[in-house]
Amino acid sequence: MRQADLFVLLDHVAHQPESYASRVRVKSGDASQWLSVPLEPSSRPEPIALKRLEAVAAGDPWPRRVLAALGAAYGAAPHFQETFEKLQGVLRAPEGRLVDLNRRLIELIKEALDIRTPIIHSSALGVGGEN
Repeated sequence: MRQADLFVLLDHVAHQPESYASRVRVKSGDASQWLSVPLEPSSRPEPIALKRLEAVAAGDPWPRRVLAALGAAYGAAPHFQETFEKLQGVLRAPEGRLVDLNRRLIELIKEALDIRTPIIHSSALGVGGEN
């Protein structure tokens, strides 16, 4: 990303449930686990740009589960606490669209790594294609 002139966030194509757009694999010790962001159900394929996050339910606060898993996996890593606090700020107020959450997370990483490459959404480029 640092070497690119522009980072294109792919959001005009159909969301694939098994893709990294809404989940990530986290390694912890010798094992790994998938952390997923719950999305509102849809009866038909939708572009990533339109996928909405499922509301955080009182009995199932998925942000808390994700943060706990990340803490368990990376809590002993250098600089974890300062990064974790920023991540908490993003994940504790998840609302809106999946693409917005992903952009906030990417911006967090850009800031931590001092990357200044601009980001644009593919949906703003007028390109075609669905997959």
